[in-house]
Amino acid sequence: MENQTLEGTPTETPVETVETTETPIETPVETPEETVKETPEPVDYEVKFKESQKEAIRLKKENDEFRNKPSTPKGEPDIDAIVEINRATNGLSPEEIAELQFRAAANKSSLSEARKDENFVLWQDAHKMKVEKEQTLSPSTKQSATPKKKSLAEMTVKEKEDALLQMGVGQGKASWAQQRVREDSKK
Repeated sequence: MENQTLEGTPTETPVETVETTETPIETPVETPEETVKETPEPVDYEVKFKESQKEAIRLKKENDEFRNKPSTPKGEPDIDAIVEINRATNGLSPEEIAELQFRAAANKSSLSEARKDENFVLWQDAHKMKVEKEQTLSPSTKQSATPKKKSLAEMTVKEKEDALLQMGVGQGKASWAQQRVREDSKK
């Protein structure tokens, strides 16, 4: 059998052997410090309840103080100021009120004091005279009744010729429009 060929026998391939080294698995070693877990302190609900009651009483007092506070916000005039403004501007036009407010702000005085000021009284008299003058000089807004113009169909031949002459058509020789009118009237 030594003379046998290698063809009929199975051939073996060399196998590489890999050496594996095992690493030791680390197991946690418990120490006495790790095994003892800290437990939270017990909650004293009575103390928490008393604290919440104190907070509720404090908030209620704060709310009552807020409700009993005067309700006039800053910057908003009170009733007396509104009455004073009404008296000071009684009988004035919008232009006069604007001028009065301007003068009161410039002089840092109240509206009633600014209205009694001699300069405002002079300005007011001049303003009234100016307004009266403008009203008398301005034309009235009433329109007079103008005669209604007739349409060409309603006009007679003579009225049509006169209307065309007023428009400047047909001076001298008879214009095309006048001829047309004459032809229409013959029909």
